[in-house]
Amino acid sequence: MMKSNHLALLLSIFVLASPLGSIAQQATADVPLLTLDDAVSIALSNNRLVKNSGLEAQKYDFQVSTMRSKRLPHFQFSVLGGELLQPFDFTFAKGAFGTYPATGPIPSTDAKVHTPARLTAFLNGSIDQPLTQLYKIGLGIRATELGREIAKEDVRAERQKIAAEVRSAYVELVATQTACASTPRVALSESAPACHGQFA
Repeated sequence: MMKSNHLALLLSIFVLASPLGSIAQQATADVPLLTLDDAVSIALSNNRLVKNSGLEAQKYDFQVSTMRSKRLPHFQFSVLGGELLQPFDFTFAKGAFGTYPATGPIPSTDAKVHTPARLTAFLNGSIDQPLTQLYKIGLGIRATELGREIAKEDVRAERQKIAAEVRSAYVELVATQTACASTPRVALSESAPACHGQFA
């Protein structure tokens, strides 16, 4: 599918750039000739597969950074605040917890406990440093770096594949243009349907 798209693009460029008559020659005088390097760079800059491969490689860069951050200490802080909706009042009668011969009644008098409804806060902080998992984290980082290298090689392979397809199409177009240009004018009128049929 992509090869046919590249061929169609190069064929259309070739048809517009080929000298089929004096009108075509006047029109193409202002248009610069598409070189092989230009065709390859245009194809690589506008290819969806190459761009997707590049994005996959960038994802691995992020994953490597994430894995490296697991070696660092983790700081956690939490704050919990609350307030009672209504105060609690308790009254413990004298001897509610028993009467003992050595001490007497517990409590010795009626005890009133009052809990006011005010704001209370609980602060908690912790620092976690992985020590025993450092070797395992290092292996995970190395595996992710290898995945990144594989993704970069995939990008390079995709770029080479697209460049090879464009070069092949470009060489085919140049060969066809040379064959049509080398045909004499008399013979061109007889073989014109064959040459024009390739570019139509």
